[in-house]
Amino acid sequence: MLPTMTNGRLICLELKATSKEALFNEMAQMLARDGAVSDQQQFVKDIWAREQLDCTGFEQGVALPHAKSKAVSRPAIAIGVSRQGIEYGAEDGKPTQLIFMIASPDGGANHHIEVLAELSTRLLEPGFIEQMKAATTVEQALTLLKQGP
Repeated sequence: MLPTMTNGRLICLELKATSKEALFNEMAQMLARDGAVSDQQQFVKDIWAREQLDCTGFEQGVALPHAKSKAVSRPAIAIGVSRQGIEYGAEDGKPTQLIFMIASPDGGANHHIEVLAELSTRLLEPGFIEQMKAATTVEQALTLLKQGP
């Protein structure tokens, strides 16, 4: 499912953001430019609303911000790598470098649960996180996603 929800336009291996707020805006803009999000501001509000419930930053420098939103026109995943790391509020207190932003349409199917489950499985694979962080081309990142367990 992961490879079908992203493409080269939704992957940025050199994020410019230096704060969580800038990160959400930068990645939501990628989704909007690709046509997955029709209202970038509303989507960012929905991402923040979800983030207020529980931080989506995890150990090993990974974050999974996600939201079900009426601003989402089709399910998609934006993937970003921050070389300098971003203070995200992760449990281990370390900067976040690998971000998967999941955009799910409001109502209907809870496919974002399936996406989170599949992504969680991939993140547990030995070497996956390090390889994603080390990817130097969008093609490398897409290949890693397609390889699967």
